[in-house]
Amino acid sequence: MRKRTRYLLIAAGFTVFLILTPLILMYVRGISYDFSTHKFVQTGILAVRTDPKNVKIIFNGQTKRSSSGDIKFLKPGEYEVKVEKDGYSAWTKRLAVYSGQVTWANPVGNKIYLFAKQPAVTDISSGVKDFYLQDNALLYLSGQNLTVSKADNPGENQNYGLPKPADKILAAPNNKTFALYSETATSATSSVMVFSLDAGKVTDISNLFSAAPVLNFSGQNDLYALENGALYRVDLNKPALIPILTGIKSFTFLGDTLYFIKQDGPNLSLFATQNPGQGTDTLLQNLPNFSQGTIKVNFEKQVFLLLDNNLYEVGSDLKKIAGNVTDWHFNPAESTMSFLHSGEMDYYNPFQKDIDFITRSGSGLSNPLVSLELNYAFVLKDNQLTAIELDSRDRQNEYALYSAANGGKFALDTAAQNIFLLDNGNLKKIKIR
Repeated sequence: MRKRTRYLLIAAGFTVFLILTPLILMYVRGISYDFSTHKFVQTGILAVRTDPKNVKIIFNGQTKRSSSGDIKFLKPGEYEVKVEKDGYSAWTKRLAVYSGQVTWANPVGNKIYLFAKQPAVTDISSGVKDFYLQDNALLYLSGQNLTVSKADNPGENQNYGLPKPADKILAAPNNKTFALYSETATSATSSVMVFSLDAGKVTDISNLFSAAPVLNFSGQNDLYALENGALYRVDLNKPALIPILTGIKSFTFLGDTLYFIKQDGPNLSLFATQNPGQGTDTLLQNLPNFSQGTIKVNFEKQVFLLLDNNLYEVGSDLKKIAGNVTDWHFNPAESTMSFLHSGEMDYYNPFQKDIDFITRSGSGLSNPLVSLELNYAFVLKDNQLTAIELDSRDRQNEYALYSAANGGKFALDTAAQNIFLLDNGNLKKIKIR
């Protein structure tokens, strides 16, 4: 090769280098040329994480990729995004991608969960009055029988005969002790029992009560009962009732702290104490009078009161959140509270410390439940078990998971893959993912 040719090749290579280097640097930095505007623009990234992972991602009607991950070098603008997988309902949303920024397809939990298009349903038992689900433990009441089972294998169970029928289960924090009782009991039909899972023993304490008491467990797994304004600790060894306080209208526990509403002179006040009778903090005075009242406290020690269908948040004063509340659900593990009022479903967002709107419907809504892990709310809508997306940036994805005959209580298992539902007394396991 001649010297001149060699120099020409070196010069050509250097020229190509000078031309391509800026283009490569711009590409690496996410800058591309927009032929529609004839300008260089900085692109954005859409982060798509899904469960299950092997999905088809479609952008503006065209398949972009066949697995979840980061979709890079997107020109700023709005995109119609669709996530599909055989056997699952599709997820769709119109999302804005911004210059030099990462947009998450799901901003909460950073993952899109797909629901089965036709969830498999397993019949567990019939004639069930109530059930309890926690971790892998499943307990349910049917007549004068308590069944202890496993959520991942409901066929593996133990049955315990009860001296009296019960229709409610209340669990202690250790998930080893349970109160079994009837909410509608009278002095003639009083039914209160305590079941020890470790001992496999049922203790009947019905004779301690003249009617149906309000029951709660403390952080030390001690059972407390409220009857006719008197609060008692239940001594299961004797058994006997140990008087604690009088003039009580409602109570609950957060750990070892007792929260209670008590007659305080002519008014009602909210108190908190770890040593009843030895030291009490007044949280709020001059509460409105009520017939039925419930106290809920989350891990941040925020107190909520449901007084005669009016929901309040306790702060320096009493803040009314909603009226005409027909149903609510409190999840202490996530500090979430969902509730229904006047045809609307809302939930308390523990991160923003505010109430977020979920949906409004002319259909009958019941049994609200929110899962921050999935970023979905679940509710019975005219007996349709329905999942409603919490992300409201665009349309909320909504899926009908199961059509019930007479739906009642339901709960998600720990892995959030199955829903256990009472339908006309039949306990069912619905595999939603």
